[in-house]
Amino acid sequence: MGPLSIVSLTFMSCIVLLIAEQPFNHCTCRGRVLNCRRRYFYRYRIGNKEDATASPQEGATPNGSVPRLDVQTICPGATDVQLSNLNLRAFPGGLDQENITKIDLSGNLITALPDAGMLGPDVKRLDLSANAIEGPGAEAEAEAQLRPLGALEELLLGWNRLRHLSFLPAPCRLRRLQLTVNFIDRLDGGWLRRCALLESLTLLANNVSALPAGAFAGLGHLRQLTLSMNPVQELSDRAFDGLSQLESLRMKNTRLATLPNNAFASLRHLDLLELSDNPFASLPPHAFRGLVNLRSLDLNNALHNVTLNENLFSELRNLRKLFLGRNSLTFLPNNIFHQQNLLEELHLQSNLISHVSENTFTSLRNLKVLRLDRNHFAEMPGSIICNLPLLQELQMPYNRLTTLPDLAGCQSLRTANFFNNSVAAPSEALVRAALARGPRDVGLEGNPVRASSLRWVLRAGGVEAFALDCACGGVRSRSSGAEVRFCVVAPCGPPSPFVSWMEAVAAAN
Repeated sequence: MGPLSIVSLTFMSCIVLLIAEQPFNHCTCRGRVLNCRRRYFYRYRIGNKEDATASPQEGATPNGSVPRLDVQTICPGATDVQLSNLNLRAFPGGLDQENITKIDLSGNLITALPDAGMLGPDVKRLDLSANAIEGPGAEAEAEAQLRPLGALEELLLGWNRLRHLSFLPAPCRLRRLQLTVNFIDRLDGGWLRRCALLESLTLLANNVSALPAGAFAGLGHLRQLTLSMNPVQELSDRAFDGLSQLESLRMKNTRLATLPNNAFASLRHLDLLELSDNPFASLPPHAFRGLVNLRSLDLNNALHNVTLNENLFSELRNLRKLFLGRNSLTFLPNNIFHQQNLLEELHLQSNLISHVSENTFTSLRNLKVLRLDRNHFAEMPGSIICNLPLLQELQMPYNRLTTLPDLAGCQSLRTANFFNNSVAAPSEALVRAALARGPRDVGLEGNPVRASSLRWVLRAGGVEAFALDCACGGVRSRSSGAEVRFCVVAPCGPPSPFVSWMEAVAAAN
């Protein structure tokens, strides 16, 4: 090791020691915000665990005592104290002041919840995310530790090592509880009942494998519940009983193989349901019974082994968005959408669908967005598209189309993309109709369009050609401004890489 390296290491060591000895020497005060946080911190995370190893001096004063922060001296009247990313191993002193309402201690090395007297009585938001708080020792004492925090409304404990919910205070006035990435594996014990005012509960990426009947009993004010990325295999048909005000339920990427009948029957106010990336083997006809106010349903990548029943969505009459992408679907039952007359977005991308009947989309009178990209369509009758009176966007890239659908009667259509299909000779009549009465933006890039098929452009009236590069360009209506874009099969090369694609059209035989 050279002299320069030794000097650099010595300098860095001095900086670490200086930070450790005076963890609050860089604080700033702006209005009522005391900011002592550091922008960067050095910790490694492996899965759900965090490497909390650090040198002995990190987060402590030289004599091992807990550092103290004199809030009122540094920032008189401060209500928001930010202490993240300081490598603190324990709660600092000085946070027991009245009027402090927000404390951020995220990104430290704290292993236990605060003692009762260490936080002031007015704290409403406490962020302890990305620490090393674990049980059972810390949890066994947690109730006594948090009991005095009567004003606490938001508690953030994500990225810790908690295993169950016994830390919840009693009485509990929490309205938001965030427990993302912990080791919680069960919801029994009645601990959640203490938090009857809870409005948002996040249990993303824990170890919960079963949701028994009454798992969330007593949470009548809950509006948002996130259970995604848990290994849930068992779901009781009464698991969500009592959640009469729930508006959002996220259960993406669990291990559910099916849904019990009436699983969501009590969720009359549910607005959003996310069930994507689940390995469903079957879904009963009445899986979504009771969801009379549901507006968004996400079943992306969840139906690979499911045969769709035409009554599956029959009770979802207020649905506005339906996501059925990435499911290997080969067909759609004729009447599967017959009750979705309010649907505005239908996402069917990345399936294996090659055909839909004239009646499949008939009921979708309010549909604005239709995604059919990355399927196996070789043709699409224009009547199916133009019978959707409010459709504004059609996406059909990466199919097997050899001809364009007749979009002349699609009065509301604004965008129609047919990228990367097999259209070699777009019909002059169809292109003219699209420019005159169809969508304002038609994309044909990535199709093997022959230059000779576009020679009509040279003698056309009312349209003008424009170039994007040597091979790609389009035609534009002079009156409406509508465009059709395409690329001709002509290499970009000598004599100039900027030769207009129109020269290839002019030279075509």
